[in-house]
Amino acid sequence: MTVTDDDGAVDTETQSVTVTAVTPDTTLINSGMSDAWFDPTTDGQGFFIIVWENSNLMYLSWFTFDTERPAEDVTAIFGGPGQRWVTALGAYEGDTATLDVFLSTGGVLDSTEPPVVTDQTPIGTIIIQWTSCNAGTLTYSLASLGLSGSIPIERIVTDNVPACEAGQVAP
Repeated sequence: MTVTDDDGAVDTETQSVTVTAVTPDTTLINSGMSDAWFDPTTDGQGFFIIVWENSNLMYLSWFTFDTERPAEDVTAIFGGPGQRWVTALGAYEGDTATLDVFLSTGGVLDSTEPPVVTDQTPIGTIIIQWTSCNAGTLTYSLASLGLSGSIPIERIVTDNVPACEAGQVAP
């Protein structure tokens, strides 16, 4: 190794250098997180998550059901009468995203009438903390509805795991 010190002189010294890969303490959110996620214990429910690194934003669609099954005589032409779509949007930092939750109501399949209504006032918050490129915990608080909980999530398929891992940088 050649070193130039403060006096401008060049000094030569032999040194042994060991380079060790440093793993980040947290799983950093990146576009490789964009995927379909679910809790395998709650069949038929799940999340589509999209990460936009350039704007530091995350979008989530939550496909779930009402808190109680509708009465047997309640019918729907398309899908189940108790199905719910919830959306969320917010910023992220490190391994954690904090999203505002919105609920859309009304609307009819492939029609502009009646119009879909999405209240611009969030109905709650979702916080997602990733523990790896394949797993995390989603915590929701829908205070206006009296609902809260925590859901372990994992990818439905692992195709994007290498992209996520490539986005992990050492501190």
